[in-house]
Amino acid sequence: KETAYAAFMDRRIGFNEMAPYVERALENADLDRDLNTATIDLDTVLAIDRLARIKTNEAINLRRAS
Repeated sequence: KETAYAAFMDRRIGFNEMAPYVERALENADLDRDLNTATIDLDTVLAIDRLARIKTNEAINLRRAS
């Protein structure tokens, strides 16, 4: 969410584009790690957060390059 919001504030994406990026990040986090069976600890949460931020930034940058 923070990554999409920062991109919105930087005028890299529109307001209505934030939600789809957040949704995609959440979907990808579940696909990247089986969250239903994984042991959820702080390291896991931080790793998922870091990966979601990276992938969201990549998606935003890819959209802008198109």
